[in-house]
Amino acid sequence: MVGFKELLRRLKVQDQMTKQHQTRLDIISEDISELQKNQTTTMAKIAQYKRKLMDLSHRTLQVLIKQEIQRKSGYAIQADEEQLRVQLDTIQCELNAPTQFKVSTYQSLKLEFVSGGSAEKCYLVFRKELCILVFIKYLLALIQICFLK
Repeated sequence: MVGFKELLRRLKVQDQMTKQHQTRLDIISEDISELQKNQTTTMAKIAQYKRKLMDLSHRTLQVLIKQEIQRKSGYAIQADEEQLRVQLDTIQCELNAPTQFKVSTYQSLKLEFVSGGSAEKCYLVFRKELCILVFIKYLLALIQICFLK
């Protein structure tokens, strides 16, 4: 009977240890779920603060632009500012020229098609150059607005 009593005691000790391990695992899993929830809220706060930083940076830039305009309101245009304005005007004229950009687009499409490209690839090249043109016009308009203010 000594062997069976020892086996029963050992089985009870194993059950107790299993229960202790299970309670510890439950505590750890609760801690992990709480940390995941905290991480989610922290990530949301970080995103919110990034948006707020971008808004404040934009507002600060607008204030600096207006301040610089006020500061230079009584002065004549400097040589480097005039040179920049002339360069921007020439770029704007080149972009608005109906033949120059369209011809270069047509030539690049023709070269692409002749070199073995498919019609779909040529269309994508045309779309890419058209998007670049629209973006450049948008940037030039923004720069001109800044100079006019």
